[in-house]
Amino acid sequence: KIEKLRKALDEIVACHDSLRLRFSVENGEWRQRVATLEECQPLEERDLSEIPEPHRSAAMDAEIAEFQRSLRPDGEQVFQALLLRMGDGKPDHLFIQVLELVADPASLYLLLEEIETRYFHHLGVSTFTPSHVESGFCQWRTALGQHQTPASHAAQKQRPVGSLQNVPLDFPDGIGSRASIDTYSISLNEEQSQLLLEDLPQQFHCDPDTVLLTAFTQAVGRWSGAEAVRLDTVLDGRNLKLQSPMNVSRAIGCFSVVYTADLTLNKSLKGASALKSIKEQLREAESRVIATKLLGSISDGMDVRWPKSELKFTYRGSRDGFPASD
Repeated sequence: KIEKLRKALDEIVACHDSLRLRFSVENGEWRQRVATLEECQPLEERDLSEIPEPHRSAAMDAEIAEFQRSLRPDGEQVFQALLLRMGDGKPDHLFIQVLELVADPASLYLLLEEIETRYFHHLGVSTFTPSHVESGFCQWRTALGQHQTPASHAAQKQRPVGSLQNVPLDFPDGIGSRASIDTYSISLNEEQSQLLLEDLPQQFHCDPDTVLLTAFTQAVGRWSGAEAVRLDTVLDGRNLKLQSPMNVSRAIGCFSVVYTADLTLNKSLKGASALKSIKEQLREAESRVIATKLLGSISDGMDVRWPKSELKFTYRGSRDGFPASD
């Protein structure tokens, strides 16, 4: 059914302009453009059925390695699919890869959903209709560039940041290395996750990342003793309230947006009061978006050289029921 699969992938590329982006270096600078549909051929096929069974696994590993190496910022395709025919009645293998510059983590879930939905729709075994994309990534990016102006950057430069201080370092005079990295992780049970990711955001009309960031800043305040902190927060740009409203909930693209936020850590505030304080400060920072994960600046002449933040907060989001149990 390769033609059905090819049709599904071609439709996805046609619907999502981010998957048609191409990057190149011109005069020492990166440039991007939107390729034509004729330039986009995401699906490749390899027939391994003629390779003797003892050597087939090694051949598959070699094909996969070569496939992975072909994905580069300056490559011919930013979205690729490889179908390996195994033969002897064994199931074929489909591999998908997409450049991070054109698809954030949430987009990967949407991409896999669309591939499945469109493929089975063309097979005639599914009654689901492929979702409609109201606004695309490039349209959103243009609106973001219009939303952010140099004047608002100037306003941020003039904004007092309070008693900012550097975070404590284990070795202030040393050089950081990967060998010094330590990771701390915790797991929440279902009840705690429900409270943190659904109940509290609904009660206070905010996103889960705001709740998590509130907890993070409180922990930083207790740890460092600082009254204010500057950090970069990587949030989902789909939720930005732009001057030109658009629905990009089903769009594939790199919608990750970086804020530099100067947050006051009021140690007297606890619980709901602390959450409301961080929510209001983030709302103010939202009007001063400084960069996105795009090559190049959002608009010409924009100065994005800001004081370095020592901390970064990233919320990757979650998707119930994915991946499937089978």
